[in-house]
Amino acid sequence: MRRRNSGVMVNGAQIRAARALLDWHQDELATRAGVARKTLTDFEREIRAPTRRVAADLVRTLEAAGIRFVSEGGVLGVLLGPTSPGTSGEGV
Repeated sequence: MRRRNSGVMVNGAQIRAARALLDWHQDELATRAGVARKTLTDFEREIRAPTRRVAADLVRTLEAAGIRFVSEGGVLGVLLGPTSPGTSGEGV
């Protein structure tokens, strides 16, 4: 299941990988993004696709913490770079 956000396709595996790079648990991402943990779990396990709003909230939250979702030549990936000004990629 994939959603189009921020100009790239994202899937549950990318969200899990992004959390791992940030050393965030599901609870932390769900809280920071303002989404239900069950929704996040279901998306990561590809049980169901999130709504566009939820997917956008997850992507926006991760990108603010320094994550970059990439798509090139049919290959999807996740990179960790500098955080946006005023945000921290470190866990709370």
